[in-house]
Amino acid sequence: MQKKVVFFDSGIGGLSTLATCLSLFPTLNYVYIADNKNAPYGKLTAKQVIKCCLNSLKGYLNSENVGAIVIACNTATACAIQVLRNKTNIPIIGIEPAIESVAKLGINKAILLATPLTISQPKFANLMKTYKNKIILCPQPNLATLIENYYQSKTQNNLNKIINEIKPAFINNPNATLAILGCTHYSLISKLIEETFNVKTIDQNLNVANELAKISKLNNLANPTKSFPQFITTAPTKINYSNVLSSQLKTAN
Repeated sequence: MQKKVVFFDSGIGGLSTLATCLSLFPTLNYVYIADNKNAPYGKLTAKQVIKCCLNSLKGYLNSENVGAIVIACNTATACAIQVLRNKTNIPIIGIEPAIESVAKLGINKAILLATPLTISQPKFANLMKTYKNKIILCPQPNLATLIENYYQSKTQNNLNKIINEIKPAFINNPNATLAILGCTHYSLISKLIEETFNVKTIDQNLNVANELAKISKLNNLANPTKSFPQFITTAPTKINYSNVLSSQLKTAN
């Protein structure tokens, strides 16, 4: 039996990460789990996020049918990844804001968009030490929810709410040329951010794909044929996850 690659997020954000991986490695057996019942994670405490992750993944952490787990959520990675790794021998890949990109790209000023909970974690503070003079923190307590709302109902009003929510970050920092997307939900609107505010955006989705490639090769997770992911949500949803992923695949390709 081909082992599964489990992707996990609080909602649709991780579909941006899954799209990158699926476009590069279409023959893995993907399962996507969304804990939309408890979303958004950015408004929970760290202890609550850990509990949610453990509850959602309890059937997978020690399953012989799972070859890798991807925590496609910056907040869950910051709060829970070490706890999850302590519970299993299955390789777990996390995702963190691409802070090091400011050095690689020679950027003088960048905006970091992330949830307040991600920014408040010690794991993030360690990442920031080297680049604190070049990165402006712009916490976004409501943006993930607004993006979920937009994908439930793609109205101009819901789109305007997203733009108005992030506008102050760019108006207050006109010299910033890069937006670091510290939440996988934000990657779903990367083109909107670039076109509206005339900046480049960057996330860690490709780095996650590269890590998954190493694990897949080492553990022989690939299958001869392509298969489309299975979707599991912890609560009913109006969002068609398959359609969102398909739209992201078009962008990835």
